[in-house]
Amino acid sequence: MDILNRARGALLGMAVGEALGAPLDGLSPEEIEEKVGRIDGFLDPADTQPAYRSGYFTHRAYEDETQVALATAETLVEDAELQAEGLRSRLEELGRPVEGNAFGCYRRARRNFRTAVRRMLEGAPWQECGVNTAGAGAASRGIPIGIWYRDERDGRLRASVEATLLTHRDPRACAATVSVAEAVAVALAAETSDALRPEAAASAIAASCRDAERLMEEEYSEVLYPGYQPYLHQYSDSTSLLSDLVQLDIGPAFERIVKQASDKGSRPITSATRGFSLTAVVSSLYLFLTGLESFEDTVLDTICEGGSADTLGCLVGGLSGALHGVDGIPAEWRGSLKNNEHVDAYGAALVGGGDRAALAPLALTEASVTLPAPPGLRKRSRRRPDPRPSARGRGGAGRRKGGGGPSMGGGRGGDR
Repeated sequence: MDILNRARGALLGMAVGEALGAPLDGLSPEEIEEKVGRIDGFLDPADTQPAYRSGYFTHRAYEDETQVALATAETLVEDAELQAEGLRSRLEELGRPVEGNAFGCYRRARRNFRTAVRRMLEGAPWQECGVNTAGAGAASRGIPIGIWYRDERDGRLRASVEATLLTHRDPRACAATVSVAEAVAVALAAETSDALRPEAAASAIAASCRDAERLMEEEYSEVLYPGYQPYLHQYSDSTSLLSDLVQLDIGPAFERIVKQASDKGSRPITSATRGFSLTAVVSSLYLFLTGLESFEDTVLDTICEGGSADTLGCLVGGLSGALHGVDGIPAEWRGSLKNNEHVDAYGAALVGGGDRAALAPLALTEASVTLPAPPGLRKRSRRRPDPRPSARGRGGAGRRKGGGGPSMGGGRGGDR
């Protein structure tokens, strides 16, 4: 399979995965089973989300994580490299207030990301825009970075760190982006899905994370938030478990992920799908590496884990798309995704395909999809179900064995 097909598949897979997972955001697997049953395509948020939340969603549309990844792709294509200032200008442009939306073109952007973009708009130096968070929201930037720097390991590490620091000044978030970029490069290098060896991939990911942490300490310590040192190696410590995790069924694997992260978050960690780098991103890597056979089955199984289903869908979709290519993504999903041609064009442009001059400005294409904010919607606390064991999988027919680990709804809160 040629690199053009793989790159297009990575970006379309990322966008499709997030759009599939978004309507399930914050739900537990039990709630998903009760509300939806078997999933075979895009869900209407009105059928899955409470009335006071459903208006914030857009049917068949990807959200902020894919949008920022597309801004990363635009930066790479237009500037031929990734530097924080170049990405900053594009994030600012997307975040400028427009009629009906105080936060511009972004869809369902969360508090920490909004804070970072506001600092950009207020003119803060890029080194001071980021928030002290280890949320999983920056990791999707590793997908276009992994494509662009697929043959340049040092470039992948540096670009991933800078792209993340712009909004997330926690070393764990930076290393999470590195891990995704490395996983993309590994997927692109595999001639077929059968040729990808999960244990070898896991080792490569962990090694890149450790090297990125060394890079951060040597060259970016003044950008990381003060007092970062105790957290510097927490993400690579978590990814070092991947070689063992890929040998486990999903229940025991998720339990190991939660145990490793349990005392390292801003709140107690009880869910492997919480939007925290040590949970959501590590779980996404596990789900990808144990689901190499099929894009469709792997992404659907992933989003049925609930919690930060949009984040997991985005990451697993991008990684699976890089492995299986655009043809591995169901044509119905590709065809009905909003802005699909634009996403596809950026995937091609990342490897020199298509007509770069014909690419429409990102802010223009995103504004065409972002709806005005719903008037009068009240913010309420998300109900969190009690943790309890569950049989995971869509419609009771999950591909992986096991109970799936802790099943508390993985609302992101401040993690993002």
